[in-house]
Amino acid sequence: MRFSPVVFLLLLAGGLYYLSQVDRKGALALTVVELEGQLGLPLFAPVLVLALLFGAIAVVGGKPQADSSASRVRSRPATGPARRGPVKLGKDWREVVEQQVAEAVFEDGAELLQTGKGQVPYVLRLTRLPPERARRAIGAYAQLIAGIPTPPRARVEFRDVSDEGAPRHHLIAGAFSGYFERRDFRCIRAGDDVDVLFSSPDKRWLG
Repeated sequence: MRFSPVVFLLLLAGGLYYLSQVDRKGALALTVVELEGQLGLPLFAPVLVLALLFGAIAVVGGKPQADSSASRVRSRPATGPARRGPVKLGKDWREVVEQQVAEAVFEDGAELLQTGKGQVPYVLRLTRLPPERARRAIGAYAQLIAGIPTPPRARVEFRDVSDEGAPRHHLIAGAFSGYFERRDFRCIRAGDDVDVLFSSPDKRWLG
């Protein structure tokens, strides 16, 4: 019913126009013509302007809700990673982490190694992977590390992987920066491997 006042005003403007411009002889028409003479303008004109003004307000008034809804949809990430928050686990944290590692899925040619060492508990080894698949595997590795208590280091080993495009340590830094603040880690390349060193690792790995 948003436009019912506009319709009423348009009908009223049309009626006044008919009386003053077409009829001009009936009793009501003569009254309208007399009023117009006193006012110095046709009565239908301000009514028509008012109708158009109400119509414009009604149209514009409907936009904010739609725009707000569209903004909410656009701001909702579809697939991009979110910054990690603190990982809080209980006394059985190691069993929980091992379960997460066991459920992790990687590309063929990407192998997750459990070292048994607190400094570098998990290593990603890439063997003969093309660059695009290697990037996906590194992204999955970064997501895994972000979901567990932060270790002192994470390592990516490259075995017969072509070094194309960006340097390897830049590639890995880009993947981890999707989950960690860039100031909280640094990447160091050692031969074919790259280590990710975290500035504030979880002390449980050192216990």
